[in-house]
Amino acid sequence: MGDACLRTMMRPTPPNSPIRPQQHYIHYSFAFSIIRYRLVFCWCIWNM
Repeated sequence: MGDACLRTMMRPTPPNSPIRPQQHYIHYSFAFSIIRYRLVFCWCIWNM
């Protein structure tokens, strides 16, 4: 299951594909950065 998913993500996508792995990577990294900043913000308020 994981190998197939990884193989699908590593496979080069055609130019006419609506979804590209780079866009997925940017979207997920952006979401994780928002979650990380929110956790740090809550941690700072909790310590105040």
